Amino acid sequence: GLEDFAFEVMLSACSDLTGEVPTLSPDATIVISDMANDSRKSDVFTDLVDATCDYVTSKCNLEALPTEVLAGHRYLPVVDNVIIRRIANGVDCSSQIAEVRARRASGRFFSKWGCAYDALIGAAGVLARVPRFESEVGSVDDVRTCFDRYVSDWSAIDESYRTFGLVASKAVLLMADVFEPLAHQAELSYARYCNRLSAAWQRLVVERGSWPVDWEDAAQRRFFENRVSPKLALGRVAVVVSDALRYEAGADWSRRVADRGRCQVQCTAMLASLPTYTQLGMA
Repeated sequence: GLEDFAFEVMLSACSDLTGEVPTLSPDATIVISDMANDSRKSDVFTDLVDATCDYVTSKCNLEALPTEVLAGHRYLPVVDNVIIRRIANGVDCSSQIAEVRARRASGRFFSKWGCAYDALIGAAGVLARVPRFESEVGSVDDVRTCFDRYVSDWSAIDESYRTFGLVASKAVLLMADVFEPLAHQAELSYARYCNRLSAAWQRLVVERGSWPVDWEDAAQRRFFENRVSPKLALGRVAVVVSDALRYEAGADWSRRVADRGRCQVQCTAMLASLPTYTQLGMA
């Protein structure tokens, strides 16, 4: 019957997970692939998966399969559940997350699971980088070194935390048992980083005896003189002013623009003048 045929088609297409020799010809896999990749047939494909997923999954030992095999499979949405739990539990190295995400991004079900992969990437960045920062910050002995180290290395922690924060709530709704504990760990780790960085900067400024407004290349008060005025001789210049635009966000934006390949982008950091936040400025 047609229903039996549907189950056999899915079993044949999922032979990479079941480990069994397909009972149907390779044409069966072509049929499933065509349905999965054609947006006009998405509803039919989704209905087929809903009807057969539990049965086909029962024929698979997903926990025993390598992540490499799971990442290449495109038809069972439960595969993403297994991959995400495995990564979150530390079974795989965190450096693999972005690669796995890229392989899963073209799948039919990625719109559901994308937030989970992004949350893992962000949380892994925070949890991996903060201990390294803590081992380094104590050896910094002047404000310029601290400033330069933030630009070159430590700002990546802020970027990872922003990546995590943008999708954390969606990921928790999707898999609360996985992402609630992970969110707790990431929040504690990031708070520790912020406290340590603030304390280190405060100590170095006090030791210096003044706010470093004398930096010729990085002082905000010299922005017009150093960055804008020389360009005015060449033509018009546009300056975008954004309140509280962190360096890491600007650096991320510049990389995205550069990746488009339509223009050259250079990103450098400047040290803000005091006061540096709205409530202090208003007072």
